[in-house]
Amino acid sequence: MKTTRDIIFCLILGFFWVFIIAINDTPPSLEPPPVSGQKKKIKKTEQDKIIKVKMIDIPKQLQCPKEKTLKKIKKKVAGKPSRGKNSGSDRGSCSGDKEFAVIATYHLPIRTYLGYMESKGAKIALYDRLAGDFACRVRPDGTFIGSVTLEGMSPRARMLTKGFPSGKLIIEKAHDLYGASNYEILLLMPHGLDERFHQSIRHCIQKSGINPKEVITVRVTYMSLSLNSDRKLLVRLDRLETQNASVRVDQDFTL
Repeated sequence: MKTTRDIIFCLILGFFWVFIIAINDTPPSLEPPPVSGQKKKIKKTEQDKIIKVKMIDIPKQLQCPKEKTLKKIKKKVAGKPSRGKNSGSDRGSCSGDKEFAVIATYHLPIRTYLGYMESKGAKIALYDRLAGDFACRVRPDGTFIGSVTLEGMSPRARMLTKGFPSGKLIIEKAHDLYGASNYEILLLMPHGLDERFHQSIRHCIQKSGINPKEVITVRVTYMSLSLNSDRKLLVRLDRLETQNASVRVDQDFTL
């Protein structure tokens, strides 16, 4: 009997150890669900909407119209915004000097950029290439708001047609209101703000040891707005392109 009890005891002890080992070998449970409001991090570059923008020269006849040829703006036609004539008196902005081309990309929402520029005096305008004239001003939400005046504005304009929010619908609306043509959405900059922008770029070029006269294209990125009370736009100068080379720069300034 003693031998039988020993055998039974050993069997029970063996089953107990098998049970313990089975528990320890159980695969670890899945991670608990994230706390409410906590989300997995997503690479910011996947969310960035990059829009390429080129700068063009406003035709000279629109930059500096002679006072004798200026006509009074006609009253708006019922149901249609007027295509009022453009006026400008700042002849200092009409030097006609050739500048390097600027191509920009955005790492901030385009509406944020446009809102900031409007707060600094910039204007969004619809330009009729075939007529060589401006059709109307445009709000960031796509509303047409009347005629365009160029007084105090730079002759250099930013072309926003492809990247503008609802740009396709705006062009279609222009065709309905003004007739078929080749329309562009442009951002017009105040002369002082645009000069400060180009002076900052020239300063970065000189710091890079390159003659600004040799530069054909400058590529910049609009990064973000500062969060303090004195809001400024951070601009990063990425690359300079000359006739024979493409040079990486990596300098920045605020606008």
